[in-house]
Amino acid sequence: FFCFRLAMRLAAFICLASCLSESQASFVCSPTKTPFRTLGQRRCDPPQQQQPQLVRTPSLGIEYCSRCNWMLRSAWLGQELLTTFNASLAEVRLLPNAVEAGVFNVTLTTEGAGSVLVWNRAEEGRFPEAKELKQRVRDVLDPDFSLG
Repeated sequence: FFCFRLAMRLAAFICLASCLSESQASFVCSPTKTPFRTLGQRRCDPPQQQQPQLVRTPSLGIEYCSRCNWMLRSAWLGQELLTTFNASLAEVRLLPNAVEAGVFNVTLTTEGAGSVLVWNRAEEGRFPEAKELKQRVRDVLDPDFSLG
């Protein structure tokens, strides 16, 4: 056990020395909890900066009641819309909602129109058919687009 601790201290010292020699003195080396690192990365490398989340538009959000088990219906409608508008939609987001019971909203966000509520189950009193949801999304995205 003593040899292991001595080896770990020696490894940390060598890592610190290599950081200092490369003028990266602001980063303190410490043994990592996992032995895995990306190729070419040392323990003393600075943490990767996370890129800011970019809003990709147009995007479609399907908010559904997770307590009602409507995830499969939401995923299916999202797949249908992605298949139809594969060149127009940047993303489809599934948004589970465990707070509101029975919620099912489809919202389309575009640069020009902002956020548009395409479907609200509470107002309509039912779920959308794929055909009518595609028509409503088409009317906001590109009214000249032919649905076939």
